[in-house]
Amino acid sequence: MLTLAPKARIPGWVHLSYAVSENGRTQDITVIEVSQEGGFTEDAVRTLFKWLYLPALSDAGKPIKSHELQVKLEVE
Repeated sequence: MLTLAPKARIPGWVHLSYAVSENGRTQDITVIEVSQEGGFTEDAVRTLFKWLYLPALSDAGKPIKSHELQVKLEVE
């Protein structure tokens, strides 16, 4: 489990959808669901935007965009 917003006093979660570009950066981030409005949604989106991945490769071995990935970030 990833810990976000250590100063937060209210536990909650944000379920996000995103893509990974050909250069490994996250993009097209959208909020699917939140445990409570006004929680740490903006922090979760900013955190996911900073993540880097090795991009998926096509059959020809070239980097390609990955779509419809999801993650649920939680604060306890």
